[in-house]
Amino acid sequence: AECGAGRGDGPLAPSTERSGQGHAAARAGHFFCRRNGCFSEMVLAQADNAADFNNNGHRIVCPECLAMRPKTLTAFPDVVVATNATPAAFDAYVRAREGAAKTLAERRADVERERLLREHAAEKEQWRIAHDVRHEAERMEAVKRHHRNRVANEVLTLRCPHCHGAFLDFDGCFAIKHESETRPADTQSGCNRYFCGWCLAPSTSSFEAHEHVMTCTKSRHLGSTHGSLREFDLVHAERRRSAVLAYLEKHVPIAAERAAVREAIAGDLADLGIRL
Repeated sequence: AECGAGRGDGPLAPSTERSGQGHAAARAGHFFCRRNGCFSEMVLAQADNAADFNNNGHRIVCPECLAMRPKTLTAFPDVVVATNATPAAFDAYVRAREGAAKTLAERRADVERERLLREHAAEKEQWRIAHDVRHEAERMEAVKRHHRNRVANEVLTLRCPHCHGAFLDFDGCFAIKHESETRPADTQSGCNRYFCGWCLAPSTSSFEAHEHVMTCTKSRHLGSTHGSLREFDLVHAERRRSAVLAYLEKHVPIAAERAAVREAIAGDLADLGIRL
């Protein structure tokens, strides 16, 4: 015989739903009398124990089968519980089922909410990373632009040692007077003072400038005041190169930024025949 609820000496209905480790067939007749209330008490006891009720699949199960080895989970069909338990016991069973369903729904909602929160956090992190990447790229562009302008203005542009204005003209004489090739014919621009075209040392007069040029340690024609434009460009390419390296070392201490600035000024340096 199978497990069931009994009225008097016989079963009212067998339990036919089983799961777990045991064989589906009943090993012995396990009956619970309805008349003396033992079946209802069992229903109430199982419905009130939430942990066991959840472990038993939210069903009323045969305790005798649970005690067997191997353990067998034998559930009473709902129709057996409804027709053999007292109304109070069946109501407790229904409330337990509803409570379990509500708890399960809440757990599923919590799981879904946690999943959505994780997805939101992941999306937010991806946005932050992308924003940081864009921000870093923009910052690096600003760094390169800033230092490129400074190098061009402060290092690469040839300037008068007296007034620090840019000078452009070179006519072969290294005793240079600061004048601009863009000045109007009837006016003067620049400070009109003299300096050495080899080393840019200032002089107080044309005579002093010419005397210095003939003995300048940078001169490639000692005893002469003249040289070629090619020699002028070469000597200042060397000076500029040293000045650029000193600038980068002093003003761009971060290696990654220094490499980016070097790349940014490479074209300007190449135009002047300079390679770092």
